[in-house]
Amino acid sequence: MSFAAGIGLSIALAACSVDQQQTVATLAATAQTKIGTACDIVQPTLQSLSASIPDNANLATFTTDNGKICAAVDALDPTSVQTLIDTTIPEAQSLVALLPIDTVAQTGIRVALDAVSVALKNWLNAAAVSATTASSTSSTSAAVATSSASGGAAQ
Repeated sequence: MSFAAGIGLSIALAACSVDQQQTVATLAATAQTKIGTACDIVQPTLQSLSASIPDNANLATFTTDNGKICAAVDALDPTSVQTLIDTTIPEAQSLVALLPIDTVAQTGIRVALDAVSVALKNWLNAAAVSATTASSTSSTSAAVATSSASGGAAQ
């Protein structure tokens, strides 16, 4: 499956322009940094709380699971979001049929995977629009500043 994911990623990234690849990488890296910062605050708090309430099994499990999520986010490759959308989610959907569960549960899993894929695509698109708007705004500001510095000669 890793080999197939690698091939899928290669095809997906080859289809993207360099700017699109850089945008995805930048957005993923930004999200990774923000989640890492949150983990740096939340995980020690959960560990302290767990230590002070040692009899709470749910809290202990939550603390352990949160630590695993933080470790996984820390290890993410910046292209992972696009890989999830293009490769991992479609592969997972095809594997759902192999699960020994009824068709209603299989349909529920497929719908959930579709929802995750759509949410990730929307997030990437919204973030790309924000990045483009910010870039356009700074370019316009730079042009105005240049025009002002030259005495407005373009009039």
